Amino acid sequence: MTFGLGAFAFAMSTAGGIIFAKVINLFLKPEERINPLIGAAGVSAMPDSTRVAQTIGLREDPNNHFAHARYGA
Repeated sequence: MTFGLGAFAFAMSTAGGIIFAKVINLFLKPEERINPLIGAAGVSAMPDSTRVAQTIGLREDPNNHFAHARYGA
């Protein structure tokens, strides 16, 4: 039960971060828009989420790097 609730909380926070970034992008100029994967990377309790988000982002655009503060970027 505890694992299930934790997995659900992780999924909701990741989805919430992505949706929030997409909503913010509705109000920004095209050149100022942020990458919605930042919302997935923002789940600080799970540093692996940043690695997954970066891998997905690099697959889409090899010049699009973002890093988690833990990794010294």
